[in-house]
Amino acid sequence: MVEKFAYDEKKAILITCSNYGTVEGVEPKWPELKDAPNQVDNYLDNFVLKFGFSRHNIHTLINPQEDDVDAIMDDLDGISQTTSRKIAVFYIFVGYGVRQKKDGTFHQTILLPQADPDTKFYKMYPLELKIAQIALRQSNTYHFVLFDKYNDEGPLHDSNSILASKSVESTLSALSVA
Repeated sequence: MVEKFAYDEKKAILITCSNYGTVEGVEPKWPELKDAPNQVDNYLDNFVLKFGFSRHNIHTLINPQEDDVDAIMDDLDGISQTTSRKIAVFYIFVGYGVRQKKDGTFHQTILLPQADPDTKFYKMYPLELKIAQIALRQSNTYHFVLFDKYNDEGPLHDSNSILASKSVESTLSALSVA
């Protein structure tokens, strides 16, 4: 049975980054996340089959560049500002990340598989901060962020994704209504 959410519309943004080992200009290189694309496929199936999401409301970004993520975030910001419908937006990130301090507060930052020429490290994208900025401008949109394979101290192994996957399913189940 497909469970229904108490929202007029449900959207999901699935971002997976796995090609860290092939990025030129980054040292040291972090290992590839070979299972990351499979994780996104699993999330996609669960969103549609188990939780009743419409396939056209699920956007997947695989090894995106910064401009790709910005474009999706801008679209979400614009859409939710032009409607009075209650919208739930779920963000799932599969990849590496770090905590970054900004304005005295730590924010979870995702690492994109592209080099930052200034730091000689992976490009850090402030996903959590961007979502918070969008949420402040909206009263009818609810944002839920879940990180898979996320670690403040460095790379995790793919086997840790099992725990995160169960966390995602538990969160979605808790947000659904009978």
